[in-house]
Amino acid sequence: MSTNYRLLYFNIQAKGELIRYIFKYTNVDFEDDRSPSNNWAELKTKTPFGQVPVLYFDDQELAGSLVIARYLAEKFGLSGSNEIENAKVAAIVDTTDDVSNHLSKVKYEKDETRREDIIKFITNSLPMKLKKLEDCIGPEGWVFGNKPTYADFAIHIMVDNVNQTRCFPNLFDKFPKLVKLRDDVADLPAIKKWIQERPNCTYYNIK
Repeated sequence: MSTNYRLLYFNIQAKGELIRYIFKYTNVDFEDDRSPSNNWAELKTKTPFGQVPVLYFDDQELAGSLVIARYLAEKFGLSGSNEIENAKVAAIVDTTDDVSNHLSKVKYEKDETRREDIIKFITNSLPMKLKKLEDCIGPEGWVFGNKPTYADFAIHIMVDNVNQTRCFPNLFDKFPKLVKLRDDVADLPAIKKWIQERPNCTYYNIK
């Protein structure tokens, strides 16, 4: 009997999009429940830790975006081929998430002085992280071997996130392999279809 998955998250990309990519790429049906955008105050107390995303299946609840993504990726063959590779792939995903967490501070900070300080910090620190991530891309164009993993999806989403902030123009001119990987993921048929059909929302859904 097939498993019924329900992903509970807001109607934004952010912490939910990597999970959605995994489901779409592996052609596994799931309910994309975006109801927290409408009644979060009511739902918050019913989640395991008062936050989303949460994945519900087989009377189980998994909370935390990276926990969910890693569980699904390893289950559906989108991680490494052994425990060490799985950990290395997860480390790459964690790094992209760290970048996105810094970028979220830019989007949500209302004080202009603090915002400028955050942008300066990211401008100085981000190139080093991007270089490290680019060095992880192998000769086949993917992080591991000749097929994509969820780390490749995470890099793709991170690049789009950086570009959506519009605060770091020309940043990726120095990282062509990251740009190519971003484009290669976007050209995967299942991902391309999802990008075209997904609800009209941005990474944060704020200006």
